[in-house]
Amino acid sequence: MAATDVALVNIRGWLEGPRDDIALIRDFVEDEVVNEWYNFGWRFPHQQNTGHWYAFYGLQVEPDSLNWFLNQLRQLAPLAASGITPLIRGLFIISDEQMTMTQLHVKDGQVHLEPGDSQHAYLDA
Repeated sequence: MAATDVALVNIRGWLEGPRDDIALIRDFVEDEVVNEWYNFGWRFPHQQNTGHWYAFYGLQVEPDSLNWFLNQLRQLAPLAASGITPLIRGLFIISDEQMTMTQLHVKDGQVHLEPGDSQHAYLDA
């Protein structure tokens, strides 16, 4: 995605995992809110009584902030409250007004960038 050719980039997606791991993510984000305005795009639903907990992100950001978001995901991906294998996983879609789309897959403690899937193009309509 050519960051200099667009005015805003749309980021939306989620992370999911065990309650304690998502709590670590929430703590990390809340500690960093004062340092980065874009952290206000994170949302953490209350009282998730299923086995999975979620952290959602959705915001339009300036293209220069894409590296900030990628670096943040790279810091969050390996978090594991148990200190064992990270169980955090997720999917984020990044797109711009030129219909360029990238997917970020969070799994195995890493962030994997892949070309966007055309089946998600309707999200930018």
